[in-house]
Amino acid sequence: SLDHVRELARTAEAEIVAVAGGDGTIHAALNGILAREGEQAALAVLYAGTSPDFCRFHGIPTDVPGALRTLREGVVRRRDVGRVRFHNAAGGEETAWFGCSVNLGIGAVVAARANRWRRFLGDRLGTGAAVLSALGGPHPDLRLVVDGEAPLDLPRCCHLCIAKSPWIASGLNFAGDLTPEDGRLAILAVYDRSLLGLLRLLPSFYSGRVSNRPGVLFRFARSLAVAGAGAMECDGDPRGFLPVRAEIQPGALRLLVPEST
Repeated sequence: SLDHVRELARTAEAEIVAVAGGDGTIHAALNGILAREGEQAALAVLYAGTSPDFCRFHGIPTDVPGALRTLREGVVRRRDVGRVRFHNAAGGEETAWFGCSVNLGIGAVVAARANRWRRFLGDRLGTGAAVLSALGGPHPDLRLVVDGEAPLDLPRCCHLCIAKSPWIASGLNFAGDLTPEDGRLAILAVYDRSLLGLLRLLPSFYSGRVSNRPGVLFRFARSLAVAGAGAMECDGDPRGFLPVRAEIQPGALRLLVPEST
């Protein structure tokens, strides 16, 4: 289970913790490492999942020869991660770290359905079908506080992405100069649109142009608080519920990458 992966990564007495799996398994190992006390191990990835968003962003090869070569000859670099505080089903507060993104609104619904449907439809088609099935709503009203500024209201917010990587899931992405070591999170929000408007916007999530579309909120931040109702997912797996608070953790992760990255 992912809980077992997390605990193994937290307690392993090793300089490097190598994990074989997809973004969910990477997320569990990352959280185990960052929950350790004292000197942290470095994370190495042998990718074996369906949507290599974390590896794509950090330049880690997903083919077996390239991944093994990185494991033998790679170098450890400091990379940013995000940290999010959220609420569990019992109302208690929990903390998690993320390497890719936290998604609110339909993101949590899509994650749960896509994880089931990918087994039968494949990665891209399964995720696309999950997105289409979730567009009808309902969409909650959210209130954001970005970097301590005045609150920003988002009526009927279909999707809110808090990202450390421009790759959201299964080819969905946004354009922007976000990099692994720039000390920033990206915020992407789609709100107050009709179902037809959301359908027209969907292709731009695959082309990466969604962040440049009129009426879409896109900006960079170091911290973000979100008030409202609804579920959240973290790095592709449902985790908890709003309200949430997220912040960048510059250089918090030691990651094994190819020397040329």
